[in-house]
Amino acid sequence: MVEITCAGLFAAAYLRFGPSLQLAAALVLLSALVAITGIDFDHQIIPDVLSLPGIALGLLLSLGPGGIGLGDSVLGVLVGGGVFIVIIVGSRLVLGQPGMGGGDAKLGAMLGAFLGWKLALLSALLSVLIGGPLAAVLLATGHKGRKDPLPFGPFLALGGALSLFWGDALLAWYFGQFLG
Repeated sequence: MVEITCAGLFAAAYLRFGPSLQLAAALVLLSALVAITGIDFDHQIIPDVLSLPGIALGLLLSLGPGGIGLGDSVLGVLVGGGVFIVIIVGSRLVLGQPGMGGGDAKLGAMLGAFLGWKLALLSALLSVLIGGPLAAVLLATGHKGRKDPLPFGPFLALGGALSLFWGDALLAWYFGQFLG
């Protein structure tokens, strides 16, 4: 299943970016997202060995031709990871327990390094819009309790992949509704 998923994503990335440094960056990001998804589903952990080097590689690739630029990449790390740090700290203060783990913050930072701050925020929004209704259904049907863990990394990875392929178009459409 992993190999088929990667093959499909790699083909889609080639069609989207063509032979370029952007394609190389997309392939690295997509590989990490697939691995993180599988590991988080199975073990409810996002390994630092994937996310931390991913942050560094995203920053490095931002410097290349067609890259997003170091400033946008650094801001992406801060915003992408910061959103989840605020959620983690806030849930500890309000609920007395973290609402998610630090791996989610590092994954958000990695997405920001590759995609920039705007698409990192879009990735977070899409992950909530996809994962939230599923969590509500699991709670409503009794398959999960309120305190049962539900891995968020796969939803964040999906939001990141969607943002990679269609994020700029989604943002242009959204803001066009208000500004156009």
